[in-house]
Amino acid sequence: MKRRLLCLVLAAALAALTGCSLARPVREDAGADRWVGYYMVYQSQEEFTADPVSRRLSQEIVWGDWDEESRTLTFPKLTGSALLVLGREGDRITVPSVTEMSPGPVESAVSSTEEGDSVTVSGTVWWGAPLDAPADFDPQEDGGFWFSYPVYRTPAGAFYLDADITPCSYGSGGGPFRQEEYIYRDEAGKLRTDTLSMTVAARYAPRLTALRVVAFDKDNQVLSTTPLPLSKELPAVTVAPETAWVAVEEESADGVKHTSYDLSQEGTALHQVILLDEDGRGWGADLTIRR
Repeated sequence: MKRRLLCLVLAAALAALTGCSLARPVREDAGADRWVGYYMVYQSQEEFTADPVSRRLSQEIVWGDWDEESRTLTFPKLTGSALLVLGREGDRITVPSVTEMSPGPVESAVSSTEEGDSVTVSGTVWWGAPLDAPADFDPQEDGGFWFSYPVYRTPAGAFYLDADITPCSYGSGGGPFRQEEYIYRDEAGKLRTDTLSMTVAARYAPRLTALRVVAFDKDNQVLSTTPLPLSKELPAVTVAPETAWVAVEEESADGVKHTSYDLSQEGTALHQVILLDEDGRGWGADLTIRR
């Protein structure tokens, strides 16, 4: 009953928060700091009940650790996924600049004019049953939640998130959306307006128990079956030259999901597999199949 009540409370919050736009924190240099994206943090229901993520953050501002070589951003006491747009780096804009998410529901786009730059980007985070979940695990009643923290960048290049806000929480399907304009003068003194729009979707994925690639010839006869480890880095699969098409079989408690690819033309296919860690936090692993 307590779990059901928690779900109902959060479900009501989702209805109000989906599509929410979080306010820029007020700082002495707030006019110069830019909102550059989201840092999504996942908690299972058990973790949320025992140690809510907000309890770990005792200060209003949490400064991030940026690794330029790997282009990754981390925050103390938080394990999450970042989606960032850093604006112009040299003469071009990379969209997104940093992503630790799967592709999102909105197509990325960028346009530049004399008046400013406009960027649209999206990503997807995944969650599912923890490794020790009972057989009757119900995603609607027992599932965890993603918490969205807006990330800001100072003119000096430092990153921080505002822990003083109440972050939006999302179950399956929901996620934050935000659009913000940044008005400034360029080096020539011309007034410009940059616009960033970002969408993140939080989606459920079943925990896989087996992963296979089955190769077929042009007469639909099975040529080979290749089982794969459920590891973060999936090995590439090379099939016989006479392979016409392949089926990727993803087995879980929900059954077997089949995805087919025609190799008769390109000879190569790229398939994304969603894997889960022990706590149920998911990530996308790329599976390359080639002849």
